[in-house]
Amino acid sequence: MSTPTQVIRIAVVLGLGLAIGLVIRSSFRGNHHEHDHASHKMSDMESNAQTPPTLAFVNEVCPIMGNAVPEENAVYVVYNGMAVAFCCPGCDSGFLDDPVTGLKKINESGGKVSEEALSPEQNPTIIAAENTTCPVLGNPIEDDRDRFSFAIHNGVRVELCCSDCRIEFMKSPDTYLSKAAETGDVPKERLKP
Repeated sequence: MSTPTQVIRIAVVLGLGLAIGLVIRSSFRGNHHEHDHASHKMSDMESNAQTPPTLAFVNEVCPIMGNAVPEENAVYVVYNGMAVAFCCPGCDSGFLDDPVTGLKKINESGGKVSEEALSPEQNPTIIAAENTTCPVLGNPIEDDRDRFSFAIHNGVRVELCCSDCRIEFMKSPDTYLSKAAETGDVPKERLKP
């Protein structure tokens, strides 16, 4: 029979062993980008909703982490008409910091990004449209919507009322960018006639 002191010693040893194992495991996982998974709110993960079956991602591997993209409930952004998927919330920010590098990594891992999509003309500095209504549904842009409620087209970040509008936006991005310009600030050179 163990005494209380022995039980405490065993618990401490097991706890230290677990902590050391986690440190060793994380050192073999490679360079993780600069965000903390623990800081992700559950609402960020749930807000992306289930990936619609009609949506085709241009990648199966996260361009930031190199991990496989989940088949369901993947985090993704709409960038110049492409659905770019990520392994977790937070990788989307890393991608948007340098989309050209991310697109190149997608191709290096067997993804489907055209050479035209990699050109500097297709990747101007991202600016915000600051539109006040959703160009897809016409709803007001609310501050409390999920963080994936946007699309980027011709270097313009267009705010959407919800993340579901991204799919409709992808069907006709030039039309919706023009609609966003009606209540936002979109330079004329970024609009197609």
